[in-house]
Amino acid sequence: MELAGQTAFRIAAFSYGAASLAYLCLGLTLLTRWRMRLSGTLLVPALFVSALWSAVVAAQSLGAAVPLPIVLGFEVARDGAWLLFLLRLFVASDAPSLPRWLRYSVYWLSALALAAVCVGGVLHDLGRID
Repeated sequence: MELAGQTAFRIAAFSYGAASLAYLCLGLTLLTRWRMRLSGTLLVPALFVSALWSAVVAAQSLGAAVPLPIVLGFEVARDGAWLLFLLRLFVASDAPSLPRWLRYSVYWLSALALAAVCVGGVLHDLGRID
C-alpha cells in the first residue's frame, strides 16, 4: 500500500512539473513573439502564475513542506488571473459589454477568496482547523 502511495505522489509531481514547464515555455514564447495585442496583456501573467502554481504543487507532492496558505494563495491567484483574462477577452470582443456589477463582482470575489485563504491559513496555524 505504501509503494502505491509513493508512486501516486511521483506521478503527481511529474504531471505538475510538466505542466509548470509547459506554462513557462508558452509564456516565454508569447513574450518573445507578442505584438502588443490586448488579450496578451493578461494572458502572459496568467501563464506565469499558473507555472508558479504548478511548481508549488509539484514540490508539495514531492514532500516539500509548503505551507497551506502558500498553496491556497497560488490557487486563488491562478484562478483570478485566468478570470481576468477571460473577462478581458469578453469585453474586447464584439459581444455586448458586461454589466458593471458583473465586472466588479469578479474583482470582489477574487479579493474575498484571497481573504478566505489568509484567514484559513491563520486558523490552521493556530490549530483551529486541520
